[in-house]
Amino acid sequence: MANKKETLAKIRRLDDEGSLLDRDIFSILQQRSSDSRTELAGLHELLSRLHNQRTVEREKVLDQLRRIRANVKLFKDILGTQNVLQEHFVDRLKSHMETAETSILTFKSKQKDAFEDLVQQEKMLVKELGAYNAKMEAWSTPAAAAAA
Repeated sequence: MANKKETLAKIRRLDDEGSLLDRDIFSILQQRSSDSRTELAGLHELLSRLHNQRTVEREKVLDQLRRIRANVKLFKDILGTQNVLQEHFVDRLKSHMETAETSILTFKSKQKDAFEDLVQQEKMLVKELGAYNAKMEAWSTPAAAAAA
């Protein structure tokens, strides 16, 4: 339970930090002169699109979690209120348990796929940054040798 609370607190803190960074970036872009704004318009548009995607993704995850919570609550209610001696109790319980389990497995599968996509993107970005850094070093090396 403590681990869950710590994790949720960390997620909220990181979300708040991300929001602050977004606000800082947008304010910096808006403060630039009109000449710089035209140059940075593409960056501003990309940041806006990424922010919107992140917001939509967050809402999707929260919606999935709400559905899971509702299914689990319904399952608990059935366990607590139904008379065990009723004829269809087990069938009804099994049906709601399968619904809850399906929603949990679907959520886990989507999160796993999203995580794998992020890992692939991270690997690609690390590779691109390495190539970019190598290119910058190659440019700076001849310039340093020519200056000496």
